[in-house]
Amino acid sequence: MTPRTSITWLDIDAPPDETQQEVFEHTHSRYPVGQGSLDNCLGIVRAKDLLSSYLAGQGIDLQAHLHPPLFVAENTRALKVLETFRESGTHIALVTDEYGGIEGLLTLNDLVEAIVGELPSAEHPEDPQIVQREDGSWLVDGLLSVDELKELLEREELPSEEKGHYRTMGGLMMSFLGRVPSAGDHFEWDGFRFEVMDMDGTRVDKVLVMQIPVNNGLSSI
Repeated sequence: MTPRTSITWLDIDAPPDETQQEVFEHTHSRYPVGQGSLDNCLGIVRAKDLLSSYLAGQGIDLQAHLHPPLFVAENTRALKVLETFRESGTHIALVTDEYGGIEGLLTLNDLVEAIVGELPSAEHPEDPQIVQREDGSWLVDGLLSVDELKELLEREELPSEEKGHYRTMGGLMMSFLGRVPSAGDHFEWDGFRFEVMDMDGTRVDKVLVMQIPVNNGLSSI
């Protein structure tokens, strides 16, 4: 899913020119609409409906184009969500946590890619989540899933995985360090060194992972 911090949403109380600029600056086909906060989600609007209204000289009226939002719990199985998408005819859902807050946004395309693998796109090429460098180290995207990370490191489990409740590389860094990291923060675990290379606000963007030579005398922090 797209994490909450990366969701582009529209505030129904925002000035029309601000909403118009937000829609024109992004290329999303749909936008969640909230009132004051994304947690107070009123519905979903389609960009093409807003554009048609704008071109017809009617301005951008979010209320007039709202579609009911679809909510799914964060622990819902993928196949159940697929069934919900099929039954509702909606291809976008907001993922909620146990407290009712919005955790992220999920699309039909996200689910299909999770099941059958990433779908290639010539129009929107994406950087690989894992890049191996000449020295054998890896530059890893902070959104890499823990399953893919364990496969990369050839490990059955990660540090404090059960009690840390994290799902990504970035979550591992935050869980191990016990705080929001900064670029340069690092730790060592089970023969590997993990170093934060870049942050995107409060989100871990890139992490450098390298194996520690057995004879270098370093001890884990």
